[in-house]
Amino acid sequence: MSRFNYQNQHKKAFVELALQCEKVFRDYAATLTDDEAKKARAVAEKIDRRDLCTLFDFKAIIEEAFRNDDCARSAAASQEITVCSACHQASCWQGIFMCQDAVGAGTEKKTRAELAALNLEHPSYWKTDDELR
Repeated sequence: MSRFNYQNQHKKAFVELALQCEKVFRDYAATLTDDEAKKARAVAEKIDRRDLCTLFDFKAIIEEAFRNDDCARSAAASQEITVCSACHQASCWQGIFMCQDAVGAGTEKKTRAELAALNLEHPSYWKTDDELR
């Protein structure tokens, strides 16, 4: 077999493999919600399609990206925010929108998840002590 024929066969096999992997990815992406599919496409665009190892692992790479995103969201939800002890709002403690009891009230720490459950103010006010410095 000549070198040229060997290279052509190798390219043909690689193209067939790439097409099979793209089909697997499309089938997997069809099971996702619209937001998840957008994230999956963004991850897939970063994958080097010339790398045979990554071609076999579209689904695993995308699931890992989702796990990392979920971990980041979970870490953010557990961050503690200082709030007014009277009204439980960060904007009050920061002096932006003060409640009637702000002068005599103290402060307390609440997680972002707790504040989200209370739904008293927009999350843009929920800044950690480090973010306020």
